[in-house]
Amino acid sequence: MTDLTTRLKELLAAASGDHDDSSCYCYNEGWGKNRCRVGPAEKRLAALAIPLAEELVASQEFVEAMALRLDHVQSVARDLGHRQFDACQWCNSSPELVAEARDALRLEKLEAVKQGDAR
Repeated sequence: MTDLTTRLKELLAAASGDHDDSSCYCYNEGWGKNRCRVGPAEKRLAALAIPLAEELVASQEFVEAMALRLDHVQSVARDLGHRQFDACQWCNSSPELVAEARDALRLEKLEAVKQGDAR
């Protein structure tokens, strides 16, 4: 979880009265978390907002997971690009081998055509 979502959950928990937040008035007065002066309206609002905050956290975690997956896909694409470049370099550096392979494929195709005509 990021600091923003963690802090949001802390603030919402503080508004619901379930907290030990040093920034809250009740803490500074030494009342403890069970005697917080947050009113019922604020607690109802927090009860509605906490599930939204949890949903925000879940969606942010999903986005972070997708970002990691995207990084992986980009890494694989870069690796594939490097391999294609290496293959092109090999083809350019070995034209005789490429010509030999091309001729072998032509012969295989010619044999296949001849066998097809013989049937």
